[in-house]
Amino acid sequence: MVIAFVPALGSLAGVPESAHLLLFLAAVPISAVAILAGYRRHGALLPGAIALLGLVLIGAGALAGLPFLVETSVTVLGSVALAFGHLCNWRWSGPSRP
Repeated sequence: MVIAFVPALGSLAGVPESAHLLLFLAAVPISAVAILAGYRRHGALLPGAIALLGLVLIGAGALAGLPFLVETSVTVLGSVALAFGHLCNWRWSGPSRP
């Protein structure tokens, strides 16, 4: 969740705007590997769909040139969706699932 606020803190802490794009570019392959591994274990599409929605929102925040407050809101919402998708993926991949 802290990473979600990096773009918002950029102006306060001297974090370059490119950090937002770099975090997004790092999140895509990491998320893809994690979600695909979970899908292979539990076979459910919902965690991946939620995570993909999160990535789309994060990407929109990073690339769309939105006003600051909108960019921050979209990025945080996307980060929450991505985290929730990963949580569902992790929970559904647990030992209680076949």
